[in-house]
Amino acid sequence: AREAMEHQTKLNAKAKIAEFRQAWINNLRDAMANLMGQGYGAHAPSDVIEATAKIQLLMNKKDGRYPQLTKSMKQYVIAMKSADQQYDSSEFIGLCQDILKNEWEVLKKELLELKAIG
Repeated sequence: AREAMEHQTKLNAKAKIAEFRQAWINNLRDAMANLMGQGYGAHAPSDVIEATAKIQLLMNKKDGRYPQLTKSMKQYVIAMKSADQQYDSSEFIGLCQDILKNEWEVLKKELLELKAIG
């Protein structure tokens, strides 16, 4: 009975971690979309600052993609503020997509492991 209880406690903990990861991915995606949705010539710089800060706070600065993300995000914001129609946002958008996809894959793996031990 004790083993079953310990097993259930571990399952519950792993399920909670997966739930937190999903919420984190959702928050990161929403912050990235919010920033991208500001558009060229953004009229509310506080919204841009808030979106970039939120992305930086949600990301782990030890993540290998963090330096590239912050650099790309800075270039994106500068282009938005200056209404630079020549700026190609595909690097920034692609990087955001890669980060979200990778984190989704981690979550799927965690859920599969949870299902396997459940």
